[in-house]
Amino acid sequence: MVNRHLRKVLLGKMKKNHVLLYQRKKKYTKLWILEHPYVVVIALGINIITTIALMCCQCARRVFPLNLLLLVLVTMSMSYVAAFVSCFYDTQIVMSAFGGTALICIVLTFIACQNWFDITTWGIYFCIAGLIVIVYGVVAGVVYAFTGNPILNLIYSCLVCLLTSMILIYDTQQVVGGKRIQLSPEEYILGALQLYVDIITIYIFILDIFSGYQ
Repeated sequence: MVNRHLRKVLLGKMKKNHVLLYQRKKKYTKLWILEHPYVVVIALGINIITTIALMCCQCARRVFPLNLLLLVLVTMSMSYVAAFVSCFYDTQIVMSAFGGTALICIVLTFIACQNWFDITTWGIYFCIAGLIVIVYGVVAGVVYAFTGNPILNLIYSCLVCLLTSMILIYDTQQVVGGKRIQLSPEEYILGALQLYVDIITIYIFILDIFSGYQ
């Protein structure tokens, strides 16, 4: 009986120590990221250069192992940018945004794999919608700078999230194939890049939406 009680006490202390250690590491990691903003500038630069190289240069996408190296650089740099953005939000919001993004991506992937509709020919409409959202974002930013009203920014985040969700279906259908427009099997790097950019974009703007509602 005594041994069982002692075992429970020791297990409770071990769990508490692990929780405290995790919280301490998380705090130090967050402080380090915020105290070294130049790293996110470097990450953005790497991300922009490697993304342009993969999008515009066919040999960069198809030559092994250069294509995998560039994809790893894009993934790591974009992940660091997402981590930097997450540092400005509460842990609860970050976890909610992570779960919401995962749920959205699962649902959209399921929808994209259905055979009863095809949006791979909607590229021009997404371009027009993207331009409209960009113009609205500029107007919302100017209005917010003078009025401080966050409603327009919240609407902007919702619009970007909605548009990116539709683009995620569009890109997923191109990757899966069987539609009017599909990616070649040799373009697996381009497909992975498109999907990753879509998912990170959804996550970042869901963060903004959840913080706005809170």
